[in-house]
Amino acid sequence: MRKPNIVLIMSDQHHKRAMSWAGHPYVKTPAMDRLASKGFSFRQTFCNYPLCGPSRAAFMTAQHPYENKVVTNTGEIRTDTPTFAHQFLASGYETVLSGRMHFVGIDQRHGFEKRLIGDVPESAHISAGWKLSNVLGELAGTAGMSKHGVEKSGPGRSGYLSYDEHVTKATVKFLEDRKTNPSDKPYMMTVGYVMPHCPFVAESDDFYQYWDQLPTPQTSEESLGEQHPFTEELRRHWGVNPLPDAQTQKRTAAAYLGMVNHLDRQINAVVQAIEASGEADNTIIVYTSDHGEQLGEHGLWWKSTFYEGSIGVPLIIARPNDPRAGEETQANVSLMDIGPTLLDLAGLDPLPGASGKSFRCVLDGQEADWCDEVFAEQTKSMVGDAMSDVGFPQRMLKQGSWKYVYYHGMRPQLFNTTEDPNEEHDLWNDPAQADRIKAMHARVLQDWDPEKENKRHQTNREQLAVIARATRAAPPPEPDPVWFKTPPENYIDPIQ
Repeated sequence: MRKPNIVLIMSDQHHKRAMSWAGHPYVKTPAMDRLASKGFSFRQTFCNYPLCGPSRAAFMTAQHPYENKVVTNTGEIRTDTPTFAHQFLASGYETVLSGRMHFVGIDQRHGFEKRLIGDVPESAHISAGWKLSNVLGELAGTAGMSKHGVEKSGPGRSGYLSYDEHVTKATVKFLEDRKTNPSDKPYMMTVGYVMPHCPFVAESDDFYQYWDQLPTPQTSEESLGEQHPFTEELRRHWGVNPLPDAQTQKRTAAAYLGMVNHLDRQINAVVQAIEASGEADNTIIVYTSDHGEQLGEHGLWWKSTFYEGSIGVPLIIARPNDPRAGEETQANVSLMDIGPTLLDLAGLDPLPGASGKSFRCVLDGQEADWCDEVFAEQTKSMVGDAMSDVGFPQRMLKQGSWKYVYYHGMRPQLFNTTEDPNEEHDLWNDPAQADRIKAMHARVLQDWDPEKENKRHQTNREQLAVIARATRAAPPPEPDPVWFKTPPENYIDPIQ
């Protein structure tokens, strides 16, 4: 029996509801819609750390962040920690990485034998600081979490848009070359896009499609109501308290949805290449993202919270001739479960040391066999910088419809996301939920120690500071060539 090929597409910062098949009232995503109609969709999928680097490390290793120790954007996966790519490679698969995976340091493979195009930053050695000036030009200061990032938004062009087009071109060429030179060896390819990650800049046609449709936001400080103390702290830290003006909010939303359009076109090109490859009847296609984008929800943009817009991600798994095509589930799964599931679907051995579990039983209609719980966490750093000292250890537990969030040193949160999908009614002090809170609190702390995580974060800061100084003193060679020959275009046009 032939082993299936696997194409795993991962975007960056895609809100799980920002797709037309997911019910968004404005965005148009025909390629994602078609994939959902052919596949099986998971409506309750979560990242394990709402930040790029740690989320992707959990995804690749199938381990909790406290286990693999990657808890900042500057953290590296240890070379003696296997990823699901290692297991595919060791089992006879050709493993291919096309584009982004936020690997840090010399090892830019972690089980992928071939890389078609390097990551989007100029440098893999980000412990010394981000180097995006040539990639993003005048927009270099808008890719992070600050008020400047929403104020400088609109129609135009960014290096991130160019990068994704390069990734698509490299991916399609691989599939065309494989058709020209067939191989009996199955492949597992991960296609990594950076869209729709900020800067909030979309091509003009995409931007104006939504600028003309979107209503002016009515969100105000008063309409937000009482907020959790951490949310208030984070908004102050990011400079979005008070809220940006209504036109800025609308401009940012129009740009974001336009960026989703751009991503959808890239996915369409890859799916069409798979269908033309002659191997579509033996290829599993997966689409997901590393974390979400809050886009003004709760007065917040970006990620780094446990609200649905930040922690939730889309997930579609399209198997050839799936009898459950077009169906969906509300079962709770996470990114660290995807690798074990794909190994299971390929008939390969499980990944040693993995905490993630295969949810093949859910795909096969046996949801009663699935342990319906998901964990996510954050350390002291809330901005992705190992040198930062903002925040404190936090952990989320999702069981069925219930989401419990533990904040070390602050009151918790409790939501029923089925009855309250926008998380407007925090039940943390509801006497009727006292037993549930007690039980979920105990479960959160069962295998995770916030004081230990605090100490680990402090040590990690000190260690990475040494590496950063050494890297600046004697920059090591880059493992991959820069993906562009000339700096890409970066500009924002005035609103017409």
